[in-house]
Amino acid sequence: MQIKLISSLEKCFLDEAMSDKTEYTYGSCFKNEIFHFGLCYTVEKESKAWKKYAYLTVESDIAEFVKVSLVEVVPVQHAADPPADENYLRKNPGLYPDMLKPINPKGRLVFSNNLKSLMIEVDTKGQVNAGSYPITFVFKEEGDSENECRVTFVLEILDALLPEQELKYTQWIHCDCLMDFYDTVAFNDKHFEIIENYAKTAVRYGVNMLFTPIFTPPLDTYVGGERPTIQ
Repeated sequence: MQIKLISSLEKCFLDEAMSDKTEYTYGSCFKNEIFHFGLCYTVEKESKAWKKYAYLTVESDIAEFVKVSLVEVVPVQHAADPPADENYLRKNPGLYPDMLKPINPKGRLVFSNNLKSLMIEVDTKGQVNAGSYPITFVFKEEGDSENECRVTFVLEILDALLPEQELKYTQWIHCDCLMDFYDTVAFNDKHFEIIENYAKTAVRYGVNMLFTPIFTPPLDTYVGGERPTIQ
C-alpha cells in the first residue's frame, strides 16, 4: 500500500502517478474555520494482487471533528467546449474525480493499481483550544492485522477567530431542478425540505446570499416542450 497527504486542490485521476503529487503534511486554521486537505492511495504497480481491501481509522485528539469522504469518479462525456484554453486539467471524455461520498470512521476501501483519493474535512466549530494537533490515518489490510500503513497530518489551530464574512458570496439555486431531480411536486413538504437542506449546506460553506430568480427563463427547452414553472 502507498499513501500520501496532498492539498485539497489536487485532483487525482485514476491513471495518474502518486509521485507526481506534491506532499502536504502541515496546515493551519482559525478556531472557527473549516479546514480541508486530501489523501491519495494506491498499491505498487508490481504488486501481484490486483486489488486489496483495507480498513481506515483516524487517530487524533480531535478525531471526532474529522470527516472523511471518498472522492468518487464520475463519467464525463463533454469536458470542455472548443476552443478551450490550457487551464483545463483535461479536455477529453473519461472518468473524473468529483463526487464526495462520506465513509464510516472504520471505512472499507479498495486498493488497486489506480490512484484514488480521500477528502478530509476538519471542523472543530470553535470548540478546540489553540495548539498543534497530529491527525494520523491508519490503513490496515483486511485479514492481516500486522500489515498496515499510516501517515500523519499536523493541523495547527490558531488562537483567533475568523471574522464574519462581509463580502456577498452567492451561488445559483434552481428550485425546478431540485424538484425534477428528486421527483417531487413543486412546493410540497418534501420540496421545501430539500430546498432547506441545500440552503443550510450553502450557509455552512460560506454562502451568505442566495440569488433567487423571480421568473423561470425558458432556457434549454425543446420546441413544444415546457420547463417546470417555479416562480
